[in-house]
Amino acid sequence: MFVCPTCGFSNHEGALFCEACGTYFHTGGVLATQQLENAPASKPAPSGFPQPKPTLEVTDQWLVLTREADQRRFTIASTQPTTLVGRSDRKARVFVDVDLSAEDEQTFGISRRHARIHFLDGHFLLEDLESLNGTSLNGRQLRPYLPEVLHDGDEVKLGSLVLKAALQAKPAEP
Repeated sequence: MFVCPTCGFSNHEGALFCEACGTYFHTGGVLATQQLENAPASKPAPSGFPQPKPTLEVTDQWLVLTREADQRRFTIASTQPTTLVGRSDRKARVFVDVDLSAEDEQTFGISRRHARIHFLDGHFLLEDLESLNGTSLNGRQLRPYLPEVLHDGDEVKLGSLVLKAALQAKPAEP
């Protein structure tokens, strides 16, 4: 048994905290958190992920995802801050913004809630939603819930469905 130096309570040997008063045995005091300052960081933290490239000032931007096999296109406007990509399923009450149900989901392995596309600070971001068959960007598997910047010409792979990304000021006519 280990006796707490603060309150005298007998704790089990090897305990990190006093069960009675909460004293942290490593420091000898009650463990407390400190509030962070509101001051901005002096510089951004280093990252191994591609950083956004500067874009032209355009009021309306569009992301066009094209399936090269049949030239089927999915257009996403920058006015929509978040777009859910996957398969709609009425029975499960799942409704998505970009519905890939017609894309033979059994063959391509597209989840109901497969990915999400955000428009933030002038950039489109792609985020995997822990889909069963994954999402990749230019051949690199995305980590779930970690959005990555999309650039013009990027290859997006949802399961095994390959789409080409194009950023446009105004979508071209089909």
